[in-house]
Amino acid sequence: ISDYCKMLEQEFSDCPCKIVLEPGRSMVANSGLLVSKVIYKKQGQQSIFLIIDAAMNDLLRPSMYDAITDFAGKAKTAIWNADDAETVALVKRLQLSNALSFGSVATADFRVSDIAEAPLGSHFTLHAQQQSFAVKLQVPGHHNIANALAASAAASAMGVPVEASVLAMAGFNRNSEPSASTKISLSL
Repeated sequence: ISDYCKMLEQEFSDCPCKIVLEPGRSMVANSGLLVSKVIYKKQGQQSIFLIIDAAMNDLLRPSMYDAITDFAGKAKTAIWNADDAETVALVKRLQLSNALSFGSVATADFRVSDIAEAPLGSHFTLHAQQQSFAVKLQVPGHHNIANALAASAAASAMGVPVEASVLAMAGFNRNSEPSASTKISLSL
């Protein structure tokens, strides 16, 4: 942080003004960059306020942490992405008693390996509950593999056997409803 402050002092040494920054997590973690335009200058009694064309919703994720914390604490089971560093940090902070993780990391409860992607789908191995399952998706993209892992974890949390979710995934494609044989029915 001291190097950053020194750089700012050098850059703004000729500026006849006081600059106040609140760098927050951008100094210690991954950050985003928000570029905005000053649309109005308001003179206060002791300060000048610059009104910009951006708001909290333009960088929503940090503002949602408290809402996520409250929601996850009330959930029966939290399903979370173990491949996302921010999510991992959030889950550590929450100390959830009942949570299932998914991802490619070795510690994930629902882990993927042996990924083979093709233009119209993908094949991979799903490791869950001390078993391995060959999965074939009829939708392409790594994001759909992550979605399938999350869906399998959520189904498992609701009492659906992993084998049934693997069967349902094989019957799903983006152009039609799953067949009657691949739909999952729950009685809660």
